[in-house]
Amino acid sequence: TTTGELTVTAVGSTFAFVSVDIYSSTTKIPYEISGSAKGATVFTVANTQGNTFGGFATITNPQASAVIDTLRIRLTNPAAPCCSNPVGLDNIRVVR
Repeated sequence: TTTGELTVTAVGSTFAFVSVDIYSSTTKIPYEISGSAKGATVFTVANTQGNTFGGFATITNPQASAVIDTLRIRLTNPAAPCCSNPVGLDNIRVVR
């Protein structure tokens, strides 16, 4: 199992996180997405996305109007016993 993390920050500014697209080739994808403002956690979204078989699944933020200055997206990659498991993300949607 491997965990990858991406952090997006806006120095001196704020934004709202709307959604992100994630994919997996062979397994489910546990994920955790959190937003903070001035070091205080504003929201956390955590769940497991079913196997997307290499396609993308859109994860939406139920608190998309929350204003933040830091976004953290963490994907856990539980590789299948048979083979490696590429996972990834694309299209991080934010608004100012």
